[in-house]
Amino acid sequence: MVAFMEDKINILYAEDNPYDIDLMKKFLTGAGGINVTVLNSGADVLNELNKNRYDLRLLDYKLPDISGFDILLKLRAENNNIPVIFLTGFGNQDFIVQVLKAGADEFIVKRGNYIEKVYESVSKILKVEPRIGALNKNNSRPLKVIYIEDDPRDADLLINYFEEHSRHILLLHVYNEIDALEKISGGEVCDLVLCDLKLQDTNAIEVMKLFSDKGVDLPFIVITGQGDENSAIEAIKQGAFDYLTKSDRMYSLLPYAIENAVHRYQNVLMTRKYNEELEMLNRNLENRVKEKTKELEELNERKDKFFTLLAHDIRSPFNTILGFLDILIADFNEISDEEKLQYLLDLQKASKNLYGLLINLLEWANAKSGLIAFKPENINVRELFDNVAELFDLSLREKNISFNIATDESMSAYADPDMVYTIIRNLVSNAIKYTDKGGIIELVSKKEGENVVITVSDSGIGMNQEEVNNLFKIEKFHSKKGTEGETGTGFGLLLVYELIRKNNGAIECISSPGKGTKFIVKLPAGKHGN
Repeated sequence: MVAFMEDKINILYAEDNPYDIDLMKKFLTGAGGINVTVLNSGADVLNELNKNRYDLRLLDYKLPDISGFDILLKLRAENNNIPVIFLTGFGNQDFIVQVLKAGADEFIVKRGNYIEKVYESVSKILKVEPRIGALNKNNSRPLKVIYIEDDPRDADLLINYFEEHSRHILLLHVYNEIDALEKISGGEVCDLVLCDLKLQDTNAIEVMKLFSDKGVDLPFIVITGQGDENSAIEAIKQGAFDYLTKSDRMYSLLPYAIENAVHRYQNVLMTRKYNEELEMLNRNLENRVKEKTKELEELNERKDKFFTLLAHDIRSPFNTILGFLDILIADFNEISDEEKLQYLLDLQKASKNLYGLLINLLEWANAKSGLIAFKPENINVRELFDNVAELFDLSLREKNISFNIATDESMSAYADPDMVYTIIRNLVSNAIKYTDKGGIIELVSKKEGENVVITVSDSGIGMNQEEVNNLFKIEKFHSKKGTEGETGTGFGLLLVYELIRKNNGAIECISSPGKGTKFIVKLPAGKHGN
C-alpha cells in the first residue's frame, strides 16, 4: 500500500452501498491526509460539484437516480477535467473502452482487492509519491528505459520533460524495435520498455511478441493516442504492465507509471523465483515420497518373505515333536525301552531347537521395537568368554571340538552385558553347529584404538560369498543343517546384527567353502580398560 504526502486530498465518492462506503472510507482515510465526501445519488453529486472543488472523483456506475456513466458524460461535456476513477461491479471489454473514451482516467472492477487498486490509482493520478519511490533512492544508478518512438518531436518533448522533472529515470531513445533489441543484446542494462502504440511499420503489440520470441523479459508500458483504447486493452492482455493516453497529464503520470511497473515486475520476478523454488521443493518431495514408497514396498516384500520362512522353521520342529509323540503313543507297548529313550532324546533335541528359535525371535523383536533397555557398562571380556565356554561344554565334548580362548585377563568392553552375551552365545552356537567332529573353534579378543575386537573363528564347512552377503538380510535368512544334522534357522544372526547396532558396534564375516568361518565383532572399549 502506498503512502500519501501530508497535503490534504479531497475526494468525492459517489456510492449508495453502505458496506462499500464504510470499507472505502476506512481504507482511504486510514493513511491520513485524505478527506472523503460521500454522496448517495447522482443529483447530489452534480449539485456538490458546483459548490466545492475536489481533487478527484470516485464514481460508482450504479446509483439510484443517475448512472455514474451519465455523470461522467455530463462532466466532460462541461469541460470539467478533474480526474475520475470509475467503479463498477462488472466490466466487459466494450464497456471498459466506452468508459475510457468518455473520459475516465481509470476503470476498476469491484472484485477482490479492488480498494488497493483504488488507492494506487489515486496516488498515480494525483502525482502522490508512492513508497516505490524509494525503489531508486537506494539504487546507485537511474532507472533505464528503452523508449521506442519514431516521431522525433514526441521523443524530444518527453526526453526533455524527464531530464527536467524526473532525473532518476533515463530514457534511452530508439526509433524502432530492431535498434531496441541491439541495445539490449549489446549488454545495455534496461529496466523497462516504453513503446508508442503505433510505429511506422509495426505496433507495440507486435513489438512485445517479437521481444518475447527473442527471450527478452522486460515490463512494457504502451503510449496510445486518443481513440486507441481498444488496442491499448489488447496490449494489456498481451502482457503490457500499463498504458497511458497522450495528453497534457501523461507527462506527469508517466514517471509514476514507470516506477510502478518496475516495482510490479520485480515482484513478478520474485514470485517467479519463489514459485520455481517451491516447484523444485515439490518435485524433491514427490521424489522422496516415491523413494519412501518404494522402500516400504520392498520392506513389506522382505517382511512377507521373512514370515513365510519363519513359519516354515517353526513348523518343522513342531512336526518332528508331534511325529515322535504320535509314534510313542501309538506303539508304546510294542517298542523297546531303548527306542523309547531315543525318541525322548530326539524330542528333547527338537524342543530345545524350537525353544532357542523362539527365544531369539522374541529378543530380536524386542530389540527392533526398542523394548529392551540398553544398559551399557564395563564388561570383563575374559569372564564373558568363560561363561559361554561353560554353557557349551557338553556340545563341544560331544563333537570333540577344541575350544581355545585368547584374551587379556583385564580387557573390558563398554556395552550391555546381556546383549553381548547373547551375541557371543549365538556366534559360538553357529560355530559348533557347522564344525565337524575334531575341529577347532577360537575365541579371541584384542584392543584396537578405541575398540575391542572379538573374533569367533572355526574350522568348519564355511560359506560361499553369496551366503556371506546375505547373512544379515531379513528376507534372505534360511535354515541350514549342521554337520551332525543339527537344525538351524539363521535367525540368530539377525538378532546378533541388531544387538551389535544397539551397542554402537560393527560385525564382519570372512568365510570360504571348506576353510571355515570367522566373525569379527567390534565394540567400544571399556571406559577404564586396557
